[in-house]
Amino acid sequence: KTMQLDTYDVSCGMLKISIRAIATLQER
Repeated sequence: KTMQLDTYDVSCGMLKISIRAIATLQER
């Protein structure tokens, strides 16, 4: 596994967490 792929996985994970956080805030 390349370093570039790891960085992509981390970015994708952060993006999902951000979207989930925003959705949670909008529900209130």
